[in-house]
Amino acid sequence: MKYNLKENLSDSSLVQWLIKDGLKELKNIIQVPGVRGSVVERKIAQDLNSQFTDLHGSDEIDLLGRVIETKMTKSINNGLFEIGNVLSKENKCDFIRVIDLINFRWFEIPHNVFFDKIHGIRINKRGKKKIVDSFTFSASYNVTDKKAIHNTNILLKYEIIN
Repeated sequence: MKYNLKENLSDSSLVQWLIKDGLKELKNIIQVPGVRGSVVERKIAQDLNSQFTDLHGSDEIDLLGRVIETKMTKSINNGLFEIGNVLSKENKCDFIRVIDLINFRWFEIPHNVFFDKIHGIRINKRGKKKIVDSFTFSASYNVTDKKAIHNTNILLKYEIIN
């Protein structure tokens, strides 16, 4: 098979592919969670005039010098949102920013509050420590349910209201 990698996979070729046919491919690829997360991290840092870093354990340094890790969710499972891959952020940021892309709400939880008080990241079952590396909170923010009340209350305490 004859295929010119440089011609077909260069940055400019990829951009052209993404924007052809009324942005069809771009609209499809933004639905991939890892891609969406990467775009959201970059865009919010830029929108807030922060320095985007994308370091292991943090995504940006804001105008106050705070190191922030951004996590987002866009899917509800059994009435809950879930945020994963959080343990690798421990001791690497000042705040965990949680963005809900269904209700368009966001929260900035201080590092120590997050890792000391959020339930579910580390679970002890029958004397054995189990590392879950994720936490859940209510998708209705406990307006219509009583799910993950503790975690939901912590998030609500640190909600950013514009």
